[in-house]
Amino acid sequence: MERLVFRPVPSRRLGRSLGVNNIPPKTCSYSCVYCQLGRTSSMLVDRRVFYEPEQILMQVEKKIDEAASRGERIDYITFVPDGEPTLDINLGKEVSLLKHIRAPIAIITNASLLWRGDVREDLLAADFVSLKVDAVSLDLWRRINKWVKPAKEENINAAFQIFAKRLGNDRVEYLIGYEGNAFASTGDIREDLLSITAVHPMREEAVKELLRKNGVGWQIIDELLRNGELVKLEYEGNTYYIRKLVKNK
Repeated sequence: MERLVFRPVPSRRLGRSLGVNNIPPKTCSYSCVYCQLGRTSSMLVDRRVFYEPEQILMQVEKKIDEAASRGERIDYITFVPDGEPTLDINLGKEVSLLKHIRAPIAIITNASLLWRGDVREDLLAADFVSLKVDAVSLDLWRRINKWVKPAKEENINAAFQIFAKRLGNDRVEYLIGYEGNAFASTGDIREDLLSITAVHPMREEAVKELLRKNGVGWQIIDELLRNGELVKLEYEGNTYYIRKLVKNK
């Protein structure tokens, strides 16, 4: 069975987030130069069926039961797959099925399909929407994201205004820069570090702050680096740590 749901992991904005992986690995509308998964192997712009919504619901319910048995709380159910979640034509149905669980639902998207009305409607069904935009210069956008078909800037701005009006300003965000260092923690610092850096790089100061909050020394970072589980990178004067990249086959 495909692993479509992951145990709660710490998030900067969403607390303890149960991740839903509704897209097969490396299936995306972009092939971003910074992606930890490496190059996109299946670049798409048309929505399609990937998994049955009931299969996702079943796995979410199972993970919630497992978390409850460990005494772990879940703050959000978050669609944050190894690709672009809005490529899933069943996204709206999946959100609807998960609503009965009574945990707020978040969707993290690269905003590339916001020009589609059906995508906007699916996103508006969520409790929190994060729109990621890396550049507004067309040339830089192409160089960073290597897109199939770009969303028009005016459509993205219009969609953001719609979300802000319908959901409220505190339930939608427009990510265009560094997101800060305020990460939640599950108490398992090793798993937290690997889970966070599998999604996006962590600045060194964010790593130090997470270690400080958990009363853990830098030795664990040295160990993860030695084991090849983390990679250290320098970019524009800052030091970052990411989970080791997956090689394309």
